[in-house]
Amino acid sequence: MWDVTEWAVLTWLKCTLVLALGVGAGWLYFGVGTGGFTLVCLIAVLAELYATRQLAREWAHEAGLRWWWSG
Repeated sequence: MWDVTEWAVLTWLKCTLVLALGVGAGWLYFGVGTGGFTLVCLIAVLAELYATRQLAREWAHEAGLRWWWSG
């Protein structure tokens, strides 16, 4: 189960890093006070929520199959 947990956490960190880099690039390109930057931030937040939900779902499925008493 710990290998699945480690995989899920590392994948979440990678996704978060990529999204943070995207927000940083949007900040450099659009500037803070523009609608483009707001749109980039909104898309990043929605993508983070979606990715977190899917990773939690995948973790629950995989970890449920690998408990110590199941094998």
